[in-house]
Amino acid sequence: MPSFYFPKNKGLILCSAKISGHHRSAFLPLALDTGATNTIISLKTAQALGLLKNQKKQVTMVIATSGGNKTCPVIAIPEFSCLGITKRNLQVICYDLPSKRPVEGLLGLNFFKGMQMVIDFQKGLITLHRPA
Repeated sequence: MPSFYFPKNKGLILCSAKISGHHRSAFLPLALDTGATNTIISLKTAQALGLLKNQKKQVTMVIATSGGNKTCPVIAIPEFSCLGITKRNLQVICYDLPSKRPVEGLLGLNFFKGMQMVIDFQKGLITLHRPA
């Protein structure tokens, strides 16, 4: 399984995700967030890729933000690739994070479901395994 190095001296672990819709795709800078249950991508990107209108049923989720609770769309991404792993129909929340952040979303724990992940902060190394 894949292994990836990250800068040990930075507080944020950044990664790039390829989001593929039905006719378009985009690369997004995401922060790996082990405190986030769900993956989040920017609402603007989801709209630009036409992902919101391709949903059969509109599903929403209430999330707690620093500005209070927000109701956000939840969509299935046809193909979501990050850290050498590709997931099909990954459920993500669409929400625009505050513009002060250098990311367009958060890579949450639902992306890692069914895998073992080791984050070695001394080496600056993430290793992913699928259990046997």
